[in-house]
Formats: sequence, structure tokens, C-alpha cells
Amino acid sequence: MEEFSKEEADFFMDMLLEHGLIEIYGIDPITEDITYTMTEKCQELMPELFQEHMNHINQLAFNLWEKGYIEMTFDKEGTPMVMLKDIDYEKDVFPSIGYEEINFIQNMLTRRNR
Repeated sequence: MEEFSKEEADFFMDMLLEHGLIEIYGIDPITEDITYTMTEKCQELMPELFQEHMNHINQLAFNLWEKGYIEMTFDKEGTPMVMLKDIDYEKDVFPSIGYEEINFIQNMLTRRNR
């Protein structure tokens, strides 16, 4: 994957936001950075970017499932459906996983509580 300067990355994110390809999701509780979610418009207009993002998310989910931290089932088309377990993630899981995995679980917890 090509590396971008902070200015280039910021410009790209601003462009995606301005054109409705991403939306502000919230604030990362660890870094306090703004977090974003991709829109259907992004899937339609930039399918490669959307698919790359989905591949990354699916890999995070698979890694967490392999470690036994989440449940994962698949529908008949092979689409994964991810569910949280009834465990204290902050106490029992977060100390043993990386930032991206923590962020993935925190997003799931946030969505579950909305």
C-alpha cells in the first residue's frame, strides 16, 4: 500500500467527507481522533477502496474470532456475521490485543449500545 504524507491523507479524507463517501462516526476514545464510516456512495463510486477497507475489517474480525474473543457465523452467501461475547472486554481482552482490534471491538460495543 502506498504511503501518504499527513497533508495528503488529510486532503484525501476531506475530499471523501465533502463528497459524501464517508461520514463522521464519532471520536476514538484512545486517540481522540475523529472516526469515520464509509457510505453506500463510497461503495458505488470507489468500489476498490471500499473492498480494501472491507477486507481489512474482515481480517480483523477473523483474527479476533481465531483468538476466541468474538463469535462469527456465515450466511449462505458466505457473508460473515459477527457477534460480541458476554465477557468484560476492557478487563479480559483489551490488555492482550492491539489498537486496531480494540478499536474494532469498541465500535461493535458502540453500535450495540445505540
